Amino acid sequence: MKQNNLFSMIIVVLCIVVPVFFIIRNTIDNNSSIHVKMYVYNDLAYDILLPTYGNYVLNHGTNVVQINGYDVTMIESDCNNGLCLKTGKINRSGQSIVCLPNHVSVYISSSDIDIII
Repeated sequence: MKQNNLFSMIIVVLCIVVPVFFIIRNTIDNNSSIHVKMYVYNDLAYDILLPTYGNYVLNHGTNVVQINGYDVTMIESDCNNGLCLKTGKINRSGQSIVCLPNHVSVYISSSDIDIII
């Protein structure tokens, strides 16, 4: 009988803790500010708060980055291999597009929020 009570207690605690964890996680993701940081030769060229819309010229026109809301895409590059163009769109914190021949890098980052419970 005591094993059934212990098992029931564990189930009840999990039913309370798991939803709270997901609610807190979603709150952090939705409230953090998301930025696109674009670098040329390791110098910050743009730091843009998302969501936004527009095209951004980097490195005197060698690269063009397009931002549509939260989606970031390298749409033009004069590099030989074109790997930066093949990266496609990025839209999550930690993702990046890098054009090594032109020394251009684009990162998505979000600010950290501390939650005290």
